[in-house]
Amino acid sequence: MAARKTPPEEPTTPRTPLAHTRDLGFEEGELEISCEEKDVWGERTPEIYSRLSRSSSLSRLSASGDESALSEASASYLTVEDGEESEESEWKLLLKSLRDFYGSFPGWLRCLTFSVILIAVFFLPLKCLPTSKMSFVDETKLLLKKHNITDSLSRRAALWTVEHLKNGQLPQPLVVLFALTEERMQFLTEFADVAIRIREIQLDFSAHNTLAEGNILLLRNVEDLSDEEPLVLHTICDPDSSRFPGGIVFLSVTLQEVPRNHSFCEEAVQSTLMDSWSTSLERSKVSAVISRVTPLVICG
Repeated sequence: MAARKTPPEEPTTPRTPLAHTRDLGFEEGELEISCEEKDVWGERTPEIYSRLSRSSSLSRLSASGDESALSEASASYLTVEDGEESEESEWKLLLKSLRDFYGSFPGWLRCLTFSVILIAVFFLPLKCLPTSKMSFVDETKLLLKKHNITDSLSRRAALWTVEHLKNGQLPQPLVVLFALTEERMQFLTEFADVAIRIREIQLDFSAHNTLAEGNILLLRNVEDLSDEEPLVLHTICDPDSSRFPGGIVFLSVTLQEVPRNHSFCEEAVQSTLMDSWSTSLERSKVSAVISRVTPLVICG
């Protein structure tokens, strides 16, 4: 039976005791002196073990050649103070770079840059105030300009309506008819929104409940009312015998084209309503209803 050969032992490099003492932060001979004491490390035991374990981890990583792992291990031992100092130094470098960059400008360019920054900080915010800070009258003027309502009588009717909504109780129904093209109907929606915020009330489409609660009744395309439905408007809008003297009624009529002259616009509204309602009502009754729904006409 052949004798089993044992592999030759690899030569080992003799390890120098405590070779990494300087890496651990000890002075030469300090660790040996500590080991000779009776109470090995005493109160410094936690500190010694912490430094030994840290050095052991870093030495193994360094020996394996894994530089990325070494950097991660090193970073993991950064203290909070180290991180804060690093962040502070980065800010200082950034500020220094900006200062040097600004200092490289010619004198006139530095003055111009400073002036632009000053205007942007102090003056531009004044031009960007939200509409909620504006008065309702100014907001209405802005709305009229936005939708290009140039007819002077229509503008006065809109502003008069806003002023009366601000005054509180109304002695008789406030009836406003909007004669608009299909493209301009957004003006009615935005105007109604202003009115709602003035009175802090609701917008609804149920006539009796809405008006009884002092809310705004909005009826679009009243020319489409059929049979005897237009007579309801007579009951609601009559200034002398209305069941809702404080009611607010916004009506709209859609025109294919709105005349620029206010008188022609009112005539176009009356003609449209007469043609639509007289198919089911007598013309005399239609005329009575028209007179109730057109005390204020805003053309757009």
